[in-house]
Amino acid sequence: MQNPPFEAVVVGKSDRVARDIYIYFTYKGVLRRKNIDLISVSEDFGAYGIYSPILEAFTAMMAQIERDNITRRTSGGRMIKASHGGYSGGRPPMGYKVENGKLVVDEEEAKVVRYIFDRKRKGLSMISTVNALNDEGFKTRNGKEFVISTVQSIWNNEKTYCGWYKYGKDGDWVKGEHEPLIEEYEYPENPENAKKAHGRYGH
Repeated sequence: MQNPPFEAVVVGKSDRVARDIYIYFTYKGVLRRKNIDLISVSEDFGAYGIYSPILEAFTAMMAQIERDNITRRTSGGRMIKASHGGYSGGRPPMGYKVENGKLVVDEEEAKVVRYIFDRKRKGLSMISTVNALNDEGFKTRNGKEFVISTVQSIWNNEKTYCGWYKYGKDGDWVKGEHEPLIEEYEYPENPENAKKAHGRYGH
């Protein structure tokens, strides 16, 4: 199949193609092999003769530097917000939603989270919790039945549900600004204590 008879791709500015110098020239090279020109309306590189490749490369490099600076500023702002326990982006954990840049309780989802931790703290297994959730008609955020991995991710995020917050894998846990869904709990350290705790909280 032959390509359509395009002569050029026209953009308002070269950084609209990409703010990555490698991607920019890769894309331009693909077009060139198809005899298609890449034209920037606001940057007439061809007017500079033999210096045009230098100017074009410099412009692409500056676009990449600007992109990197924006990324660093954004990341820095998120880290500062996270260090004070504020929500700094990403998908909110089940039980919460985002309103005005903050984590707030989603009451319907919170019922599911509390149900899961009530069973966990009674010493009930993960698979039995999955079965109970599905038997009770609870659904995931996506409207599907629960599976082991879904419950496991909630179990593993217990500290967040207790009111703590961490941004990124390498961040530190700090007291969060969001409302806790459950109280902090110290789990029994040995099987004998586990039996006592199980009896105390019931089935």
